[in-house]
Amino acid sequence: MNGKGYRFFLVFFLTLLPFSLLSGRERYYYSAGTLLPGITPEMNTAGFWLERHPAPDRAFFEETSRTQFNQKCLEIAGRPDILSFPPVFSGEVLAETLVQELASFEKQSLYNRQGRVNREFYREIYDNLYLEQLSGQIKVQSGLILHRTDQRFLPTSLPLYAGPGQVNFDLLQNNLLEIGTPVIILHTSRDGRWQYVEGPWTDGWVKAENVVAVSREQLLLYVNSRPFVVVTEPLADVYSDRGLTRRYDTVGMGAKLPLRNRDCGLVEIILPGNGEFGCGYLKERDVHRGYLPCTARAIIEQAFRYLHLPYGWGGQYGFQDCSGFIQAVFATAGVQLPRNSREQRKVGRHLGVFDRNLPEDDRRRLLLKEAVPGITLLTMPGHSLLYLGALDGRPYVIHSLWAFSQRTWHGDVLRVVNRVVVSDLELGAGTRSRKYLLRLSSAALIAE
Repeated sequence: MNGKGYRFFLVFFLTLLPFSLLSGRERYYYSAGTLLPGITPEMNTAGFWLERHPAPDRAFFEETSRTQFNQKCLEIAGRPDILSFPPVFSGEVLAETLVQELASFEKQSLYNRQGRVNREFYREIYDNLYLEQLSGQIKVQSGLILHRTDQRFLPTSLPLYAGPGQVNFDLLQNNLLEIGTPVIILHTSRDGRWQYVEGPWTDGWVKAENVVAVSREQLLLYVNSRPFVVVTEPLADVYSDRGLTRRYDTVGMGAKLPLRNRDCGLVEIILPGNGEFGCGYLKERDVHRGYLPCTARAIIEQAFRYLHLPYGWGGQYGFQDCSGFIQAVFATAGVQLPRNSREQRKVGRHLGVFDRNLPEDDRRRLLLKEAVPGITLLTMPGHSLLYLGALDGRPYVIHSLWAFSQRTWHGDVLRVVNRVVVSDLELGAGTRSRKYLLRLSSAALIAE
């Protein structure tokens, strides 16, 4: 094919491409570039921001104040303390919770990969809730997560989407629970495949094969075990043997695991087990003994370990969404933030009131004057971001981002990012949704 013919073919192909994409089941969008607007390659390193930080190694929490902060976060999020959960729970209250959760989905017009969901799907789910078992006071059981597992709003692995083809947003995905996470087991589904558990930050259904019941004493022994390691890589492999040939599972950043031994570049950890605790092995480079120091340096360096990793709604596909990313990064320093952005916006020492009418210049001045890079959490409706600092009066952040709106000659388009990125707060400028700086609802120091 000559050059002219090739160009004709290319134009013809690109003309048909949008129509061919629209005919598929998955929704397609405009893609964002490798670098977002206003970002240079140098900005994609932790060192770039650390050298501009006024005091990167100053501690923002001492151990006592960190413990107090963590307790305050639980209270703000309205979460129970798993380690002091009462031995019984109201069956009627739990039944009402399960029915309301199901009803919240049933009243919507939702889809799966085959099309619109019918009422038979919800009837089967309702039957599997096994509500007749929930009467009076039910005994609760302590538990530990055996394998990294999804926590679901309903007892099913089948996904639900808000619209056709929105496969990256399974509305039944609630959270991702790491190995060793303490839980309270409240109920088992009729088919025995699912258990309803209260976790540290969320409650929902997990596969029964991924959780093990333990005594209250065993739970306390495991959670309070010393010494311990914290996973510092976004994803680390756990093996069943010292030769690292039999993979047990994957564990994510921020997971805390009891340490048994360290030797020759390996760490031997204690794993939950049926009847008794087992052992597993990780590479020493993937963990840190004890928590990382509560410094901006540690937080920024951990955040950049996630750079360019995929976005994962509610922990979908084993990755992190915006608030999960923030939570995991701070967990490496022993700071336990709430799971969702709506609760994250309530914690910390707030720097000011970002009501909708606050002028753009006032917002920028407030951040430049009060925000501390690495330990300032910014939120806007449905999104959390970590403040990195400012250049020439322009604030920058790192965040796990699905997409942003961009103004083009033919109107607003949605640019899919689908990864952890560095950006400024000018994203969305000129669009109907407005720039991020104007959409900020809070800025708070995660500090004593």
